[in-house]
Amino acid sequence: MKATFRNIGEQIIEQLKSVDNSVLIAVAWFTNEAIFDILLDLLRNGKSVELIVNNDTINNRQDGLNFNQFIKQGGKFYFADNSRLMHNKFAVIDNSKIISGSYNWTYNAEFRNSENIVMTYNLETIEEFKKEFALLKTNGQQQTEVIIPLATTSDIAAKEYLKEDYFAKSILEEKKGNMKKSQKAIQSAQELDPENKKITERALEIQKKIEKPKYDYHVEDGQFSFDFSENRLIGKEGEIIKLFTDRSGDTEDEIYILFIDGFYVECVGNIERSFPANKQEHEELKQQMIKMYEEL
Repeated sequence: MKATFRNIGEQIIEQLKSVDNSVLIAVAWFTNEAIFDILLDLLRNGKSVELIVNNDTINNRQDGLNFNQFIKQGGKFYFADNSRLMHNKFAVIDNSKIISGSYNWTYNAEFRNSENIVMTYNLETIEEFKKEFALLKTNGQQQTEVIIPLATTSDIAAKEYLKEDYFAKSILEEKKGNMKKSQKAIQSAQELDPENKKITERALEIQKKIEKPKYDYHVEDGQFSFDFSENRLIGKEGEIIKLFTDRSGDTEDEIYILFIDGFYVECVGNIERSFPANKQEHEELKQQMIKMYEEL
């Protein structure tokens, strides 16, 4: 048995990536796109994925996770029985491992709350969880047709939860360099609470960063790096440009623009590495760098 109290989302993603055949998931609330994308990847690779969530405006909303896409790709999707709150948070992986604990698969759980999960390989425990999952399926409703998002609710508790979830998502997307997604998330929080000072300040901060971005220039070889808070990089992905590499303007180097994402620019210098010679080399190196930053 293994207990985890930090970086739980990363641990769940790591475990889901290891699925060989099947995974059964029952989770009260699910908003985390990164975890959801792993489930879609599993389905694309022919794995069996079954998912049970509550049918409320935290899960089932216009800008929520695309559960219709999940169903379209072959996932079995269920809304839990709404006569009583389904408060589980567990996954059964390959009938050989359990992940369970307090952690909802949401941005709130990842960034605001103190949470835990436990992983166990005990066969008797696994069988008990499988039985409970089967019962939840029986009492719930499988969704095979297009899911219609619920209308905006006056449920104060749901609005409070979503407001903080959007706020946490905005912070995460900014860290990843996805400024438009960050802005969209904080705007959704504003719609729920227009008078909230913290949210308003955050929205203004993101707007300023979009209007006047800070570009960080990093050389993949690690030989030099520099940044400008005011000057924009003039160039497009795949272009070689000349750029002064120190504040004095005495040193000039060529850099290759590998990718531009939001306000972040990744470049490769020509110190000890030749620039990509063709589109295939460009894409391979670009994906390597993106994967490296996703794992940070």
